[in-house]
Amino acid sequence: TLYRLLKVAFGYNLIAIYIFLIAAFAFELNIFFRIFPIWKFVSIKEAVVWFLFAGLPLCFSAQSKLAAEKGYLKNAIMQNVKFIALVEFLINFYTFDLLIELFLQPILVILVIILEFSKHREEYRKARKCAAVLLIIINIISAIYIIQQIVTHYPDDISMVNLFSFVMPICYTVLLVPIAYAFAVFVAYENVFKRLTILSSGDDSTSLKLKKWYIFKYCKLSLDKISN
Repeated sequence: TLYRLLKVAFGYNLIAIYIFLIAAFAFELNIFFRIFPIWKFVSIKEAVVWFLFAGLPLCFSAQSKLAAEKGYLKNAIMQNVKFIALVEFLINFYTFDLLIELFLQPILVILVIILEFSKHREEYRKARKCAAVLLIIINIISAIYIIQQIVTHYPDDISMVNLFSFVMPICYTVLLVPIAYAFAVFVAYENVFKRLTILSSGDDSTSLKLKKWYIFKYCKLSLDKISN
């Protein structure tokens, strides 16, 4: 079960999506740092961790819930702003030794991917429970370590770097909004066009392309219209 789940999660199509989302986010970050030259205060690790554990889940949940739930993106952003900023600040400020970090990061990425792709598949229930338990254990250990570090070092480590470590996740969330929306629109169009292709199996390719063009011309970037 775990092997099949990982095979799906790292399939060719999904890897292409991962690359697109990473490239789009990196492009936006490049523009952001050109406008606001604060890169020297920003941790690359912080950006990577945020994107893997907050950005990707937001993109994948948005594509399935944006059209169905009114105000979903706004609520998702508020949740990220309220909780992710503080959590990411603590996690990235108080880090483990380098070898432990290098060992933990791939494991955490795999566990999060397993959770995301097993949410709506009952056959992967055992893999989901196992991943959830492992993440809880890792989180408890991390929380104990962070509390110990806060008690030991606070307030000796206050600096500009710490301030940006707290603020940047909020900026990342705002930057990700157009990417998440564009991804949701792309997936919605792909689903509609696949169904249209099946329903228009007797039509020639020119007629099918014309139908797709009329749909796009009418819906444009409106998820509500695409869903309808």
